[in-house]
Amino acid sequence: MARGRALFDSLASSCSKRADSLFLLVTTAGDDEAGVCVEILSFLERVLAGDAEDPGFFCALYTIDPDDIINWDDETVWQKANPSIGVTVDPRVLREECARGRQIPGSKANFLMKHLNVFVQGGSESPLLNHADINAA
Repeated sequence: MARGRALFDSLASSCSKRADSLFLLVTTAGDDEAGVCVEILSFLERVLAGDAEDPGFFCALYTIDPDDIINWDDETVWQKANPSIGVTVDPRVLREECARGRQIPGSKANFLMKHLNVFVQGGSESPLLNHADINAA
């Protein structure tokens, strides 16, 4: 994972060197809400809503709806972020990782970021076990 926008800016500006260039950016959510991905996501959402215009910018966003975060572990929600589920995305693997996410906070954050395309602040720093669960045991 590249932090900061230097790599992004370098790749994007290199596309101006050829008339037929194409800059394809494919990513999942992460844990850095101040990064370039969130900036591009914000622009993408404005383009899709019609609040911004860029004829050279193609947008495709696959994620869950904000209200779906409550039911993140419901398989019917997964289809929104994984339109090729059952073809290129193995539902068995999602079920296994979801089951792990129900039990391990860091695994839940990873599932949200990598499989449902939801940004999770501090997701990579989530503890393997949290103190409340340990004390309750």
